[in-house]
Amino acid sequence: MSTDTDIVVLNRKKGSIKGQLTKLHTFISQKENKSETVITTHLEILSRTSTKFEKLRNEFYRTVPDDDFEEVESSLSEIEDDIFQIEVSLKSLLHELRLNTSDSNSSDAKSIDKTASIKLPEIPLPVFNGKIEEWNSFKQQFLNLINDNPNLTENQKCYYLRSCLRNEAKSIETSEDNYQSLLKALEERFENKRIIVDTHIKNIINHEKIVHESAKDLRKLLDNIHKNLRALKVLKYDRNDLSNVLLINIILQKLDRETRKQFELSLVDNEVPDFNEFLEFLERRYQILNAIGRNVPFKSKHSDAHEQMNKTKSLFVKSSNFSKSCILCKDDSHSLHKCDQFLHLSPQKRYETVRENHLCLNCLGFHKVTQCKSKHSCFHCKARHHSLLHRPQLHIVNDDSSPTLNTSSTPADATPDTSSLSNASPLTSCFVTQKKRVILATSFVYVLDKSGSIRKGRALLDSGSMCNLMASDFANTLGLKKEKINIPVSGISDTAFNAKRKSTGTILNSDGSFSATLDFLVIPKITDLMPSTSIDLEEIKIPSYVKLADPNFYSPAKVDLLIGAELFFSILKGNRLFINNSLILQETVFGHVLSGTVEGKQEIQHCGLISQVENLDNLVKKFWEVENITDIPTSKNKEELECENHFMQTYRRDKDGKYIVSLPLKENIQLGNSIQIAKQRLDSLWKRLNNDSSMANLYCNFMKEYEELGHMQKIDNSDNLKYVMPHHGVYRADSSTTKLRVVFDASAASTSGVSLNNCLLKGGVVQDDLFSILLRFRKHQVAFTADVKKMYRQIWVNPDQCNFQCILWKNRSCEEPSLYKLLTVTYGTKSAPYLATRVLNQLATDERKEFPLASAVALKDFYVDDVLSGADNVSSALKLQQELISLLKAGGMELHKWCANNEMLLENVPTKDQGYQFGDSDKDTVKTLGLRWNPKEDCFNFTITPSASVPTKRTVLADIAKLFDPLGFLGPVIVKAKIFLQKLWLQKVEWDQELPHQEKVKWETLRDCLNDLTNVRIQRYILTDSIKLLELHGFSDASKDAFGAVVYLRCVTILNHVKVSLLCSKSKVAPLKSVTIPRLELCAAELLSKLISKAVSSLNLKIDKTYLYSDSTIVLAWINTSPHLLKIFVSNRISRIHELTKDFSWHHVKTSENPADIISRGMTPQQLMDNSLWWNGPQFLQQVTVELSDKNDIPTDDDYLYELKEESDKTLALTLDSTFL
Repeated sequence: MSTDTDIVVLNRKKGSIKGQLTKLHTFISQKENKSETVITTHLEILSRTSTKFEKLRNEFYRTVPDDDFEEVESSLSEIEDDIFQIEVSLKSLLHELRLNTSDSNSSDAKSIDKTASIKLPEIPLPVFNGKIEEWNSFKQQFLNLINDNPNLTENQKCYYLRSCLRNEAKSIETSEDNYQSLLKALEERFENKRIIVDTHIKNIINHEKIVHESAKDLRKLLDNIHKNLRALKVLKYDRNDLSNVLLINIILQKLDRETRKQFELSLVDNEVPDFNEFLEFLERRYQILNAIGRNVPFKSKHSDAHEQMNKTKSLFVKSSNFSKSCILCKDDSHSLHKCDQFLHLSPQKRYETVRENHLCLNCLGFHKVTQCKSKHSCFHCKARHHSLLHRPQLHIVNDDSSPTLNTSSTPADATPDTSSLSNASPLTSCFVTQKKRVILATSFVYVLDKSGSIRKGRALLDSGSMCNLMASDFANTLGLKKEKINIPVSGISDTAFNAKRKSTGTILNSDGSFSATLDFLVIPKITDLMPSTSIDLEEIKIPSYVKLADPNFYSPAKVDLLIGAELFFSILKGNRLFINNSLILQETVFGHVLSGTVEGKQEIQHCGLISQVENLDNLVKKFWEVENITDIPTSKNKEELECENHFMQTYRRDKDGKYIVSLPLKENIQLGNSIQIAKQRLDSLWKRLNNDSSMANLYCNFMKEYEELGHMQKIDNSDNLKYVMPHHGVYRADSSTTKLRVVFDASAASTSGVSLNNCLLKGGVVQDDLFSILLRFRKHQVAFTADVKKMYRQIWVNPDQCNFQCILWKNRSCEEPSLYKLLTVTYGTKSAPYLATRVLNQLATDERKEFPLASAVALKDFYVDDVLSGADNVSSALKLQQELISLLKAGGMELHKWCANNEMLLENVPTKDQGYQFGDSDKDTVKTLGLRWNPKEDCFNFTITPSASVPTKRTVLADIAKLFDPLGFLGPVIVKAKIFLQKLWLQKVEWDQELPHQEKVKWETLRDCLNDLTNVRIQRYILTDSIKLLELHGFSDASKDAFGAVVYLRCVTILNHVKVSLLCSKSKVAPLKSVTIPRLELCAAELLSKLISKAVSSLNLKIDKTYLYSDSTIVLAWINTSPHLLKIFVSNRISRIHELTKDFSWHHVKTSENPADIISRGMTPQQLMDNSLWWNGPQFLQQVTVELSDKNDIPTDDDYLYELKEESDKTLALTLDSTFL
């Protein structure tokens, strides 16, 4: 197991290697002449550094935990690329030096004398950043400098070309990683004459209008005109009389009023002005403006006065374009705020008009107020709405007869945006005028450090923050353990940063009567000094008896912590004291805190609304991140071991055989009061139920049954109450039994900030994974499914711990709620899945002697409460079914929802326990772990219902997520969707923005085809009778967009009949970073190795032979090469392939016969349905005897040789034996 010390040492070694590479970069960039000896010496240094790096990489692989592997791999890959670039640069220098030396030796002395005294500066290479209008210029320069240079190799040209590319151009991918391929790809992408011409014309047409006289702006306009006209001339599009007239007209629209006036005055007749004379006028005008210093934008006195009068700090920004046209009277001559009809309406009616037309409440533009860029707000109250929507202020009197507070006016019936967190922009209605200073609530708190000692810190109490923050220097002082995270945190105007660390800390008040354990995001700095300048205490009269939480609130000081809304309202007490109309003293558990406004000079303002947001792009990243084909871990971590030991020491059975388990509670739990939040949530629940009588009936019936079954019990005495859980309903229209399930929220924080789930151990996974269970389900001739009825609720919880599982409930909204305790394992608690599945495994172990067949199935073929299993014949299946029923009954459980492909198994159980009936024409399929199974036809099929709404990135992702296909039957279709989504993501389309036209057409074409997948039928049963030979055949392939693997099961009977079945497949999109095709082919082979290994272990069949195929001779040669002769990237993957496939043989297959070629490129549903190669494998698998390829030549491709270590050029050894053939 790795230690922090090991990682530190390895990181130091990595830093040393980086330092050495930096020195080599510096040497390469130095201008002075370099001798051959010096360059060769540096190449030797690089070689030694590369050797050290390879050793270090292997040490990292042995040391770092799995969670950090991806990050470490990325870091090491950067160093590997760096080494390669330095090697190319040094060898290029050496090559150039030798060429120059040769030329020098062959030239005469006179030539040497002439050139020796002349040293011209180096010509820098041109740079191309993806702007299409700059392509021709870049290409011509590059061809002259590099392409036409006979002294450069193709690899050097390729290196120089890549070094010149930036931004979009840098991401161009090629089919082959060489110079000509890259140049061709760039030409195909950017050498579009029509688009280039259009771009140059648009550059002139779309140039920003000059508002006021400005030499600087006029110079920009002139330069833009000259630049684009020159480019058009190069493209053979010169000006003519008509274009000159059009250009003059276009350019006149870009000029400020005064410049245009001067041009009109310069004309002496009514003739059309000459274009060249027009440009000369603009040049003279520029010289005049530049001489008199007209570069500062003009400001009217009126605008200055207005700005001074209304100078405020608005915390809202972003706006879309404002429309000139009036939406009320449809007059283009004025906008809405100048419309007479609009002005004659009441403020209420104006507001309704604005809302009905979806206009911005602040500037009346065509966008949401959350996107408004206007710096202005209401003239009357400074609130975030237009002055025309202002209504008179309201007076609100508190129930406790406290002094009256004035509230800023808002538009009538204004409601907040209640969109989901992923869409929400964090906003606040705080507007601070220039002459007011805001005092924010601060307090001294005490925090436990890692040794348990108490440290003092200063906290900002912020009810507007959705997360708690801790300054990194304070976290270091405490010595708290930091967990690595990457959580986006956003503030005002969607400004965001990523918190990289999280820490858990316990805070206390001064007398220790209050404590809470909170999760803090650790960031470099929370805010500047607070307050930013000292506050005059003469203006604030604080009574002497008041104990301040922060006695130095008036003095600028650092903020160590920010305590957000999670705890804010829990620390408040009832007493409030009004110092004046603008200052309040609020009592808290830490003492009194002061907040409000005082007169004073302007200072930097702090806004208190921070939200921890879900980064939606992560959904996309996860979609094409590398899928891990993993087995259930054989070893457990510390928490899982602790949970397992706790279970073994505490479980017991009652007289009826039912299991009683104890909650795996952590030590030193600090639960606070939770009844209040449960009561609030119950009241909120009933508000919804009162609006939906059918839902209310379902909810009440659920709770009534819960109590009648003895699964919850009413309690009168709340003295020993530990935790009260809120609850809510989850409605499932597709459920055949329970339409509504009540889910209990054990994650709701108590007053200490700690929830029940914070106090529970999670436990590990104790059942097999979905992939393995579904794969085994296909090997039974007679198959059945069932599930355990109310599985969680058949397991009792230790009676001494039921007070941790209390709820509030009432049957009508008008009633007072009653307290209940839940007596069984509860859905919604963190440990529930572990406890339920662990009990099932324990039942199988305890009853193994009595029910050996059922016991084996319970341990291997259950996924939570669902069983998918079967037998080779009906009699064996009936026996297994009866054993399973008896086994579960012995543990006080019951199986129901039985489905089978044979009617005899259904006749063996009561009708009420059947989930499928052969004569039921309304229900021909059932769900089996997400897949649709037709028991009568014994086949899998798919039901796809894509969204018909306007396609956006969000709806596209939702539709793709509906393609649930764990075994990969539809792999080619799904990979096509993945590729589309990846390219869409690269375009950075907003989540709810309609797709660009081209992408919209592509997606709608694919989406409309998805319905065709309902016609796909995949036979479940993959074996046959009288088998004499059983083989697995796996294929891999890659394209520039994706790579994949597919596996077939081949049965040969004693009568020489052959049956080939598609078993499973996996695919991944190619990484965003450019990777060569051979390397992608290698990744495909590695994926196949994992997939075939998983298939063999899951099926648990006697496989006679396993064959693996690739159409890449380079990959096959790498596989037959010892890993130690290969470079790191290839070496690591070849080592894994050898480990996973040591008992299997690899062979070459033609691309036309490779079914993995289909999954690497993708295919539409219509194409896939009739594709025999995909469903049945290549034709040679249908033969009784499979004839394998005899292709065993050692490749000499550059891609193959490049991946060999340098020393292997002399000691290359390939072993080609019969197992390869």
